[in-house]
Amino acid sequence: MEVHKGNALHQLAEKLKIPKSRCIAFGDNENDLEMFQESEIAVAMANAETWIQEKAEVFATKLALQNILERYKLYGLLD
Repeated sequence: MEVHKGNALHQLAEKLKIPKSRCIAFGDNENDLEMFQESEIAVAMANAETWIQEKAEVFATKLALQNILERYKLYGLLD
């Protein structure tokens, strides 16, 4: 098994019985791409290079982060 963030997220979600559809990955570098693939929503941080931003569904502006917060609340992950 390859060691990367995508496998770590997959294993953690599996252990915690969290479906991929409820996973959100935040990243800013090439080493985050596998993690993006293992999540429902991939969020590129503001400091990410353009080509990383293009691989993500969301760019981490203040508004985008507020939308993600709302999604966590919708899932019951936050009060």
